[in-house]
Amino acid sequence: MLPVRLHLGVVVATLFSFVSQESSAENSFKYSCLPSSPNLVFIVEASRREAPLHYNWFRADALRDRGAAQGMLEPLFLGVGPDGRSLGWLARRAVWDADFTSLEIEIERLAAWSDGKPVSATDVARSFQIALDHKTLDAPHLAEFRKLIKAVTVLGPRKLRLDFNERAPGFIDYLAPGKMDAFTVVPAHVWDGNDPETFTNSQPIGTGPYLFGQDGQWRRNDGWWAVKAGKARLPAPLALVWTAPEGAHEPMLRWIACGGADVMRGLPPGEMSGLAAISGRFAPILGIGQERDGLVSLVNWQGWPRASGVDWAVGQRAQRVIQGLRSVP
Repeated sequence: MLPVRLHLGVVVATLFSFVSQESSAENSFKYSCLPSSPNLVFIVEASRREAPLHYNWFRADALRDRGAAQGMLEPLFLGVGPDGRSLGWLARRAVWDADFTSLEIEIERLAAWSDGKPVSATDVARSFQIALDHKTLDAPHLAEFRKLIKAVTVLGPRKLRLDFNERAPGFIDYLAPGKMDAFTVVPAHVWDGNDPETFTNSQPIGTGPYLFGQDGQWRRNDGWWAVKAGKARLPAPLALVWTAPEGAHEPMLRWIACGGADVMRGLPPGEMSGLAAISGRFAPILGIGQERDGLVSLVNWQGWPRASGVDWAVGQRAQRVIQGLRSVP
């Protein structure tokens, strides 16, 4: 591994010396060091360039790791604090009965979909019921839900109850970001009347700070409910942009090295570790040698937020990206 690192260090150091010159190598215009972009740019590796066929969040093959999970989908809870209390996001609080076989969930009063409609207990109940009624759906956690949940009952506009077949004290873990993305809540007014097993959800809406765009960009929603509720500030990037440049790795490395891209996945471990070794501007995604290697430029990052002192983003995948963006000053 050491020879690879040394070789890459020489290559990248050389790139910095000529990258801004218009007479540089092929693709010099596309990859030259331009002024900072107001957008967050992701380089998509070749194996994941294809456009998603659907945004049906109840199927495992839905493409969650672009603008969807990173800017649109939000969890009911962030996790459980050291005092045992649930840390709510779309949900305001969770109340268990004495033996952990019944759970009441209250929805945040200001939580809203990107089309302006409020998030309701009916939305959440409908999302759970889809999981229970359709055994072929295979998104994260649905199999566990079919085993655990006995009944879902709406108690009011913002309150619902889950009754379980057995004690389920760890159930909130399924509703919070962790090793897999949190359970996805969907808007009942969009899903009602559609078959959850075949619905493509081609114009998805969510609750997060970015809006779906068929042009490949996810534009910032300046009316994001979490800002109005005082829970968060708007993220700095005006849009999340995915691009798949052609050609060798060298121009891609040049692009992230000079700030033209912010996130790059699918790098060989040697290239990733080599580039990270020569500059403090980069951090590895998930760690060198793990399943999805990549680099994050530190230009648009300030570390993961810590809700009530808890680093709840540890272990996240797609959803940790949007939560780590720098906020608007």
